[in-house]
Amino acid sequence: MVRHAQIDHNNLQSSNIHQMLNESLKLSCHNLWEKQKIPMTIKTNYDESISKINLSFSDIFQAFMNIIDNSCYALKTKLEQQEAANEDFNPTLPVQTYNLGEKIEVHIYDNGIGINSTIKDKIFDHFFTTKPPGEGVGLG
Repeated sequence: MVRHAQIDHNNLQSSNIHQMLNESLKLSCHNLWEKQKIPMTIKTNYDESISKINLSFSDIFQAFMNIIDNSCYALKTKLEQQEAANEDFNPTLPVQTYNLGEKIEVHIYDNGIGINSTIKDKIFDHFFTTKPPGEGVGLG
């Protein structure tokens, strides 16, 4: 945890953010797509003007994995709720990047269950999770 609190600017490496996002999507959603056969639509809209950027690869990759994993969980949960209510639902996960000059912006959305307004102020608290025991520890 201490390592994540400090950014070592000497340990930055040139990386393709779009490849990182694609790999994160593939790894995080694989269980839902392949094993559970959940029909999910992933829409990527990448700003092609973004070339390689300097970043802490392992930290950013882990952040993408955590965010996308949470989105997949929210999509699966909502799909189960909609199926139980005999309602149609198309799980969708759009991912977009934007070149802002000196910065880039990454948007990761989902149309899953959302975040209950009563817990929004807790989502960045250490060890906070809404997942059942064994499925999440709140370290993301």
